[in-house]
Amino acid sequence: MVGTGGLYAPTIRYHNGITYIICTNVIHGPSNALGDERNEQFIIHTTDICSGSWSGPIFFGFPGIDPSLLFDDDGQVYVQLCKTGPEFHIYNGEIDITTGVMIVEPTLIWKGCKKGYTEGPHIYKKDGWYYLLCAEVSTFRYHMLSMARSRNIWGPYESYDMNPLYTASGTTQYVQNTEHGDLFQDQNEQWWVVMLGIRIKEGRSIMGRETFLTAVNWPCDGWPKIKSITSDGNLGTKFNECQDSLAVTPWVYLRDAKLDQYHIHDKCITLQADPVEFTSPDESITFDGQRQRRLEGTATVTVYRPQHSTSVRAGLALYKDEHRFLTIGCDFHP
Repeated sequence: MVGTGGLYAPTIRYHNGITYIICTNVIHGPSNALGDERNEQFIIHTTDICSGSWSGPIFFGFPGIDPSLLFDDDGQVYVQLCKTGPEFHIYNGEIDITTGVMIVEPTLIWKGCKKGYTEGPHIYKKDGWYYLLCAEVSTFRYHMLSMARSRNIWGPYESYDMNPLYTASGTTQYVQNTEHGDLFQDQNEQWWVVMLGIRIKEGRSIMGRETFLTAVNWPCDGWPKIKSITSDGNLGTKFNECQDSLAVTPWVYLRDAKLDQYHIHDKCITLQADPVEFTSPDESITFDGQRQRRLEGTATVTVYRPQHSTSVRAGLALYKDEHRFLTIGCDFHP
């Protein structure tokens, strides 16, 4: 698949006043071939998610993707990962969360329920069981969530006999390609799942994968039951005007933005042009965007002539990745 570099499937966990993010950074070589890539596993943490201040990355080694964390009752910390091709099986190891040193090297714990491409693992401890939630069957129409459980974190894991735990395949549901889920409880002890999926219109998904939320019923000693994703309800969405600061904002950038090239004033944004093109796979173009929320919509912008001594181009772009984008703009000359 094209445009597949960058951060893969981050997991967020909270333990003893600290919020952790564990993630994989996939770096492709100059050939941009899947066989020429490097995967960096890392952990960052903070005691205040509103501060915008995070620790430096703590790296640890493993040839895979989609890491997750489990903080067990006895203080031990485990990391689950998917070992990539040709296996795509699930591994579990014990890690020193402060240093990234593997106390017990990751070992194979589950191959999935024989559907292939088992990935996106998360382990939850509930009622004396270790429940392992995974995604299976690549990333397209047959994608699904599956589950297994064990009394021991190292296994053996018994597969849920009603797997898949959740899938939209073979249905007419509005949200399709559902997969890569993560379970959590709210302050009222209600279980929920967040998962990826796509909205399809006329056989196409113009926005790619989005995150969806739905309720879960998880009985004691039983298996979770995931409710179908619906689009009911009115969230009262409205246009986001420019904020006073770019630090907390609906605006998004491509890769590591050079924030000194962006200025907000009088409900306008001033962008400092640079020569980087949308086709660049690793550099940050001067681009300030908003995520598309609906399958149909209108976007407008008023462009003011810059006071420059050099030629510049400015306008609108519909962007998916460095291989798929549309632009319309004006060339300004001195």
